[in-house]
Amino acid sequence: MNLNIRILPAVQVTVDGHRVRLTGHQQGLAIVLMTLDRGVVQRETFFGGIWDGKKDDELLNTLMSSLRGSLDKAVPGARKLITTHQKVGYQLRSSPEEIDYHRFRRLSAAAATASPGEALELGRRALAEWGSHSAGLSGPQPFGGYVPGSMTLRAIRVRKEYRRTLLNLLGVRLELGLLDELIPELDRLVLEAGEDEELGRLRMEAHGRAGNRGAAEIAFDYLARSLEKSRKSSPSPETFALRERIMKNEPTLRLVASEQPGGDETIDAEQSPAAEKTAEPEEAPPTAAGMGTIHVTGERARVNQLWHSTYHEAPESP
Repeated sequence: MNLNIRILPAVQVTVDGHRVRLTGHQQGLAIVLMTLDRGVVQRETFFGGIWDGKKDDELLNTLMSSLRGSLDKAVPGARKLITTHQKVGYQLRSSPEEIDYHRFRRLSAAAATASPGEALELGRRALAEWGSHSAGLSGPQPFGGYVPGSMTLRAIRVRKEYRRTLLNLLGVRLELGLLDELIPELDRLVLEAGEDEELGRLRMEAHGRAGNRGAAEIAFDYLARSLEKSRKSSPSPETFALRERIMKNEPTLRLVASEQPGGDETIDAEQSPAAEKTAEPEEAPPTAAGMGTIHVTGERARVNQLWHSTYHEAPESP
């Protein structure tokens, strides 16, 4: 029998192309438990995941009997997909490729070690297992949206895997220079999770690679204010170091064209001979204690003016 099980985000089961009608959230949770762990799932695992630890053998036996009945209604004989291990637990006969969660994990792991071009395709396929890409950085609620307290940690772990895969994919797109589509998506994600520092750095670097240091500095300021408001903390040294690299327009960050339409080389104002003679002394990266009190001039002063004319209040904590 051909089995296809989805638990990201909805719980759906099809057998030989026929949809299984699951009755009640308990049947769905039983499917989730047997697909997350695979192998033999202990009876205690069902008690903990479905009934918050209440041990009732009759309840579990009745649930499994009704679940087998739902499978049989879709395809006669499908009840045999669930095997009973007496006094131990139950096992759903399935392969990893028949379960969306395990396909997602395989694709995500492959993307993490692939070349950028391959990682782009693998990462997109991994996230496609979740259905929608517009669920924000934390991803949709898995397991059909119904997550009892006993299943909360499992749901959090799965959503963390989604977050890591999405951040890796955003980083690959940044490395490949797909900035036209990437920057608007980063802007949207940051508005939903402004205090996420890794996401904020990706946004800063994307604007820096696009040649817009002003927007990169605004992104840094937005992140700093978000961290202060939500966590009472400051950006990490890694974030300050990236900010300095962007403000210095380091060659490793440049993806913009180096030639003008006429073919003449573009000379950055800060690199021209005239600029070297009048260059202002570099500032040391601001410390957490001094943030907001450092006086700046030149490029940064213009950036700060742009910020204050655009944003008048710090972002609200989610």
